[in-house]
Amino acid sequence: MKGSKWTPAAGARLLCRRFGAEAASRLLRDVLAGLPPGELIEEPYAGVLHLIGNGHADGVLGRWRADPDAPRLDHWPRSWAARAFAYLGDVTVGPDLAAALADEHWWVRKTAAQTLGRLGVTDQERALLVTLKDPHVRVRRVGATALGRVGSSGALDGLRAALDDDDLEVRAAADKALTELAERDGGAGAQACRVSAGPGPCSSPGACPRKT
Repeated sequence: MKGSKWTPAAGARLLCRRFGAEAASRLLRDVLAGLPPGELIEEPYAGVLHLIGNGHADGVLGRWRADPDAPRLDHWPRSWAARAFAYLGDVTVGPDLAAALADEHWWVRKTAAQTLGRLGVTDQERALLVTLKDPHVRVRRVGATALGRVGSSGALDGLRAALDDDDLEVRAAADKALTELAERDGGAGAQACRVSAGPGPCSSPGACPRKT
């Protein structure tokens, strides 16, 4: 992107301009599903990665071209593809992103959860609820945030359980998500719990679903 600063949004726009929206979405789905380096270094996928991953992608592709046995870096293309979907606005990719929530690498899982929330995909709540129990804390944080954006009353139990997470930021994200659900549902059946900044009882025990 000579003459202009690259951003993920700008890269996604150029991707659509080069391939067309339908073909861009199909190519990103291929990358997200996982392609071997031998395919990613060839066109059209190398061009896709250059647009959605910029200099980082060029570096990864260069390492693979120089040494096919280079340390595994294949999670990056999958993550860039998941991120790019946030800027394409294609909500039909929901099932593909939900499948990526089971990716072997936590960064891909995190990015897929972020994109589900940013796209406003509401039919993958069950898959997002699984992220609240992910072994990686950053996936759990992002999963709670995404559920605050797209979740329904069906997410309440999972978010309330996340209020007892070992990580403070996960607890805060779950608390915020519960507040967002309560506001969106007019408070019906979605009592939000105010989580304290550390150990101890909630500041609103009457509305708290946890045992104190």
